[in-house]
Amino acid sequence: MSQKKKNKKPTKQNPFSFGPILIIIGMISGFYAYQYYMRPEINILNVDTQYIKETKEDDMRIRFSFKLKNDGKSKTKNSRLFSVFPKWGINGSGITVSPYDSVYSDIFDLIEDKETTFITYKDINFDDFIQYTNMAGGLYLVVILRWQSDNITFWGRTFENHMLFFLQSGMKDDKMVFQIQQVKQEYFTRWFTKETEEPDMFKTVKDLGATRFLYGDVSRFD
Repeated sequence: MSQKKKNKKPTKQNPFSFGPILIIIGMISGFYAYQYYMRPEINILNVDTQYIKETKEDDMRIRFSFKLKNDGKSKTKNSRLFSVFPKWGINGSGITVSPYDSVYSDIFDLIEDKETTFITYKDINFDDFIQYTNMAGGLYLVVILRWQSDNITFWGRTFENHMLFFLQSGMKDDKMVFQIQQVKQEYFTRWFTKETEEPDMFKTVKDLGATRFLYGDVSRFD
């Protein structure tokens, strides 16, 4: 007696495969890892400050020497340094702060692991200097470093390093110098920032919490 052969049902193939998705995820992860590794980063290693001379009857001039370094892995371009002395005031609602003299300077572009020294001068009204020194025991300075990368993977992005410094005056070799201490630092990434667009220094001063540090002992920064 012959046995009938059973017809095998064809195995259904799963049209969905995780392979291409895993490849895409791997490519995206690798791209971001590469960007993180290659990101340029300008930092201030040291600041030397010294009183120079009175430029006008009511002003005094301070010389700043910034030692800068690119701690990243790609060359910077369109590098700039913005600086401002916050202007303090007091009204019915408390302490107010606004930019005093926001200025910027173009600085040298840096290759990876490269250092440079940038020198600039800032003037401040002598009476304001005395007032701020009496209130806070020193003088505040806000610095913003801004740069881009020459690496095409960072197209459209502008990087910024915001810093708040505190200066205390002293004497060395019969000259007025300043001890400078970094109080706070924050990094930002901007998208499609126009080259002519200046940072909002008023917002930066507020974001760095400068008004919180106006009164009290300098040890509060430690």
